[in-house]
This record gives sequence, structure tokens and C-alpha cells, in this order.
Amino acid sequence: MRNLTLLFIVLSGLLPTEVLAHGVIIDINMQSPTVIVKSSYSLSQHLKGANVKVYSPSVPDIPWLTGITDNNGNFAFVPDSEGDWVFDVDDQQGHHERATIAVSGEFFQSMAAGGKSPQQESSAGTFQGKGYRIITGLSLIFGIAGIFYGYRSGQVADKKQNKH
Repeated sequence: MRNLTLLFIVLSGLLPTEVLAHGVIIDINMQSPTVIVKSSYSLSQHLKGANVKVYSPSVPDIPWLTGITDNNGNFAFVPDSEGDWVFDVDDQQGHHERATIAVSGEFFQSMAAGGKSPQQESSAGTFQGKGYRIITGLSLIFGIAGIFYGYRSGQVADKKQNKH
């Protein structure tokens, strides 16, 4: 029975992180004149074919643009004014995320000059991506340590029982 438990623990540690991940990660890349938004469940599982709504700063209650993400979870649009644009993605399976994208005058100046603005990421996407990595790493460390010490304590108990 103990070997079966040990086997279950080891196999559980080998599950892909996509199974354990929950929520949506949004990464924003601003390359003038385009804003590219990547949506994913985890670092390697993209939101394919998810519904997207983009709201402009001038009319925040009515979608300015609608569409779906591509196979890599990407959606791109070209904003026409400065302000806080809202990106809303929904996979129609219970995963939904909203991000605010600040489009500044510098973005449009860069567009007029033909250059590219620096790459920017949403704070939500950055935190969640690092958070998943940290949690996964700590889980692996503690899981392996638990297996090792559980196995060792069984060996010590067996030796004590054999002496008597």
C-alpha cells in the first residue's frame, strides 16, 4: 500500500502545469502602430478562438472592435486615440480576463516617426506568469523532499522492526 501511495505522489508531480493552472494570462506588446495582445491559460497553453472585445476610451460602454484570438492566442488592433483602452477576452468556458491598455501620445509620435515603441507587458500577465513558475518550482521541491523523507522514515522503521 505504501508503494502505491509513493507511486501516486510521483506521478502527480509529473502532471503538466497546464492541468494545474487556472485563470488567464494577458501579455501586451505595443509595436506602433499596432497593439498585440497574447492571451493564454498558462505559459504554454494559448486561448485559441476566444471572443475578444476592445473598448475605446471615448466610448467605454460599447465595443469599438470585436473578434477572436488566433491559434496562438494573439489579437491585434490599431488604436485611433490616446487613453485607456480596455481589452476583454472570454473563451466561453468560464475563463475571462480584462486588461487596461494605456495608449499614450508617445505611442502615436513613434508611429508618425516610423519607429517602434518599447515593448510593454501588463502587470497582471507578468505577475501571473512568474507566480505560476514560483508555485510550480516550490511544489516540486517540497514534493521531492517529502518523498525522500517519507521513504527514509520507512527504511528507519523497517530497520527498527527487524532488530526486535
